[in-house]
Amino acid sequence: MKSLLSCLLLTLAALISPLPAAVVVQFSSDGAPQDESLPVAPEYVIGRSVNVSGLASSSDLLERLSGSLTYRGWDAKLDLNKYVSFTVTPDDGYSLYLTHLSFETLGATGSRVSSFYEITSYVWAYRVNQGNGYSTWTFGDRHLPSDSESGPLTWNFNDIQTTGTVEFALFATSDGRDANLSLGMVNVTGVVPEPASALMLALSGSLALLRRRRASHSLKY
Repeated sequence: MKSLLSCLLLTLAALISPLPAAVVVQFSSDGAPQDESLPVAPEYVIGRSVNVSGLASSSDLLERLSGSLTYRGWDAKLDLNKYVSFTVTPDDGYSLYLTHLSFETLGATGSRVSSFYEITSYVWAYRVNQGNGYSTWTFGDRHLPSDSESGPLTWNFNDIQTTGTVEFALFATSDGRDANLSLGMVNVTGVVPEPASALMLALSGSLALLRRRRASHSLKY
């Protein structure tokens, strides 16, 4: 029975041509409103199969400067209740397979700089809501302002796979409440397959799990 299932999954996997990853959502400072209104709408969304919220602040104490994705009001210590975030949700019948987030930080003049006024660190995080509330935050690497000097930075996930909502958030620390952290661009990359393709991808994952279990069984004996 296991051999039959394995053959079936192998056949299905062979029928699947690899789905290329693409930018699912993009936020850009070029599209930021000239006033200080929140949230900021995404510059680009991959298609109708995905719903993306605007980039918004979790606290009234964290404000966006007009005409940019520059935020100020950060604290000296990381505050889990103070962040800038957006959500990505697939339509019914679709799944999210997200691979990485890339971003670039800008100075007040719009050029890359080695430091920001009084910002001491910043970090991205995500959490998933499968319909029964959000999970705890999963954090990427904490960055220093100088990390962005050489260009955009990338956070590679362990493949986010969900039919639920994923919230991405930016946290920061600073030496003063007037510290400015400016985003130039934020991209989330991955695949949003059609329902049939999503089923085949899930079956491919089942095949990989079956292989691991069989290998583990062989080691025991």
